[in-house]
Amino acid sequence: MDFKKFKPIPLRPECEPNYDKQLWQPNWCCYCCHDTGFVLERLAAYVIEGYVGGQHKIPKCRASKCQAEIGETLEASGSLDKRLTPEICDYLDYLERSDWARTLKSKHDLRKQAKGLVDELAERKSIRLRRRTPVEEIEVKRKHFEIINSP
Repeated sequence: MDFKKFKPIPLRPECEPNYDKQLWQPNWCCYCCHDTGFVLERLAAYVIEGYVGGQHKIPKCRASKCQAEIGETLEASGSLDKRLTPEICDYLDYLERSDWARTLKSKHDLRKQAKGLVDELAERKSIRLRRRTPVEEIEVKRKHFEIINSP
């Protein structure tokens, strides 16, 4: 019986050539509260003057994208600040999303810059008299692959 041949799936993709490591990205629905239902302290400080977590009531998130549910007991406890409107929480969500986008871009840029510096330093410190030929490069990668995948 003949079966279609599958390509192997690497166990450790970071060992594959040209692997580009992805930075962790959150998958929250609501960035205002990170899906907890409670506005982040630093975001709350933008809209509540002098806000200090642990000393003041916890602002409840009311963003339009928020799907977090706060338990009935906590809702009835009187420890939540329910003054924030959906518009305010949507704006805080926007600020946090923008901050994450900037963070990801700067981390990506730093990684690219660091890789360039490492490559440059490796070339300067190399004791080789010349660069590897394409054939030598293929052989080195083959040996490296064998070493990584040997039992």
